[in-house]
Amino acid sequence: MNRTCTLSTLILASGLTFASPVQDRFSPSPVQGQKIGGVLGARILAGQNKRLLELDPEALVGKFRQRDPKSRFAGEHLGKFFDAASQTWLLTSDPALKQKLDTLVSELLATQDPDGYLGTYPAPARWKSWDVWVHKYDLLGLLSYYSATGSAPALDASSRAASLLARTFGEGGLDINTAGEHVGMAATSVLEPICLLYRQTGDPRLLQFAQSIVAAWERPTGARIVSSIASTGSTFRTANAKAYEMVSNLVGLIELHRITGDRQYLDTALRAWTDIRENRLYVSGTISTGEHFLDDRVLPAGGPDHMGEGCATVTWMQMNWQLLRTTGEARFGDEIERTLYNHLLGAENPETGGVCYYMPLDGRKGYGKGISCCGSSIPRGIAMIPRLTWGSYDEGAAIILYTAGEASIPLRSGNRLRIVSSTAYPEDGHITLTLSPDKPQSFPLFLRVPAWTHQYQARVAGSTYPGQPGQFLRIERTWKPGDQVVIDLDLTVQVLRGGPTYPHARAVQRGPQLLALDRSINPSLTYLTLASLNSLDRIQLRQTAPSRYQADGFSITSRNGQARLAPAALHFMPYMDASDMRVWLNDASALPSGAISATAFGRESASRPGDGDGAISDELPSTFRRTFDWTSPPEDWFAVETPSPVTIRRIVFRHGFSNHRGGWFDTTSGKPVIEVKDASGQWNLAGTLDSYPVTDPRKDPGLHSGQPFELRLPAPLTVIGLRIRGKGSSGPKPGQLNSSCADLAGYDN
Repeated sequence: MNRTCTLSTLILASGLTFASPVQDRFSPSPVQGQKIGGVLGARILAGQNKRLLELDPEALVGKFRQRDPKSRFAGEHLGKFFDAASQTWLLTSDPALKQKLDTLVSELLATQDPDGYLGTYPAPARWKSWDVWVHKYDLLGLLSYYSATGSAPALDASSRAASLLARTFGEGGLDINTAGEHVGMAATSVLEPICLLYRQTGDPRLLQFAQSIVAAWERPTGARIVSSIASTGSTFRTANAKAYEMVSNLVGLIELHRITGDRQYLDTALRAWTDIRENRLYVSGTISTGEHFLDDRVLPAGGPDHMGEGCATVTWMQMNWQLLRTTGEARFGDEIERTLYNHLLGAENPETGGVCYYMPLDGRKGYGKGISCCGSSIPRGIAMIPRLTWGSYDEGAAIILYTAGEASIPLRSGNRLRIVSSTAYPEDGHITLTLSPDKPQSFPLFLRVPAWTHQYQARVAGSTYPGQPGQFLRIERTWKPGDQVVIDLDLTVQVLRGGPTYPHARAVQRGPQLLALDRSINPSLTYLTLASLNSLDRIQLRQTAPSRYQADGFSITSRNGQARLAPAALHFMPYMDASDMRVWLNDASALPSGAISATAFGRESASRPGDGDGAISDELPSTFRRTFDWTSPPEDWFAVETPSPVTIRRIVFRHGFSNHRGGWFDTTSGKPVIEVKDASGQWNLAGTLDSYPVTDPRKDPGLHSGQPFELRLPAPLTVIGLRIRGKGSSGPKPGQLNSSCADLAGYDN
């Protein structure tokens, strides 16, 4: 046994961990012995029974035995499973989950090489792509299993693997930046488990290695995370702006601050957090578009935008948890709650265990049962819930999340506090906490007052304590077993502005939950994109059923109200429960003025359903349809038909969406043509769209979403329909021809 293994075994036998100079202000209550009820508890159990227990063991561990040089990051799934399953088992004590964990840990450790290697690559292919990344998740998973079970073999295997990494990439070794993707950020994110392992073993070589990783960022090959964020204040302008990997490194940096007390590390993370919170955070509490940060406040939310990568969502929540523990500031609890009750819980289907890789605000969720990076990450986030909810805070105890359940919180005085919580939150804002300390004693109780509420008060023994939104309410008194704290908070309904990306749109939030129009509960609304808000201020919601709300102050309307259908009641559900939905609603008073098209709100059709979820007759260039379905027919078309004849003098086609897979019309064999449908039902050629640029099927011509192209008619025409026809484009793969349309409209002026 080498020195590290011996040290690990001694630490395990003694039960010691190494203290750090930074004492957390918030320390989570031990998971074992907790009970989590309500929606959070139900989701934890669903994640266990429908996801973790159903994963194929061989699909998780097989790559470690096969040592395939093309395995890429496939090894990460096992480590993520260990982490999610270990934390879930601590809460549920499920014997089947424990047996699966024990078996897979044993099978993984059996693949470890004598030098400590614990990856999926054969020797000639090591340290060139995702090898360090896989070791990162091995370490995180095994350390989580060790913390849950006290397994000496798991800790020793972790120490041996980490020692190999330190020898390979430490002083005088290989450049860790070139051992991973995304300007080295994939490999250097191993910083987090190296710090965690150092706190378990105290091996000084691990601390030296952790500090060398941070130093490596500033090499010419590195991401310059510290210096770039210090100079620009922007995560978008740091490295290649890859969100998941960058935030993973920031999580590790906070851990290194906890060990060393180096304030620069924490300041870097706080500066990055501020940038993300102000410029790159979706209202659902997720980050990333196409897995990257975009420029300031550019936050497109349709299905093809690939917003909200599940891995990035979970890592953003982890970053907020780290900052909450370190600083004790309530704002990080607010962001945890936002992410949890919206994007995180919405990304896993509790009935099937399917997980969304990406999840739009406007469009359809795509749940999948297969193993993917996000399919492995989302369960980790759900398994964190008990560690996010309550714990010790300074010299007292704190409630971060409101849920039914109970926990035992060790106080710094050495005594324990048992808390039982009774509530239907977030459906209802009434919470009753029953406190039972070991004996009567004086300490402060801290209650997080959500930033979104307009009214919060707690009552204890006849005294009332008002809360300040966005802060902790401190109640200090001598607490006796059986004392109750009764909390009432207003689940305030807010109207959120769409920002630069959706300047003429608004969203609705109730309490911590973003609401959505879902097609399933709005059957009379043909196009969700036609629903409009009539007020920029607060709206009135009426609850019609559990998690169902009706708004009567809405109507179905066009731009500037010139064309209006009958007022309608709209029905909302929490975004996390919706499946085919729209969050960003038009704001009738904010839409730009101008003549409404004669064909507005006509019946739409297209040559193929595709993957665009928007409408093309809704007068909103920000919504679109696209014919992408992995096929390559010779022609695409989009059409709008009106219920009665209209007279038009010009026709405008607005481009929808294009990316590396196509989306524009290929003009190699001719530009798109416009057709009109006469009263007899016959389609006739109206003209060629000559203003459309010359394109080929592979090279993106650089069209922007909503870009207009006009065909002016030589004389007025009376029609009942419009259609554009053309050949789709593919990008580099000719088997996926497609095109897109944001608007097709006829005007009488």
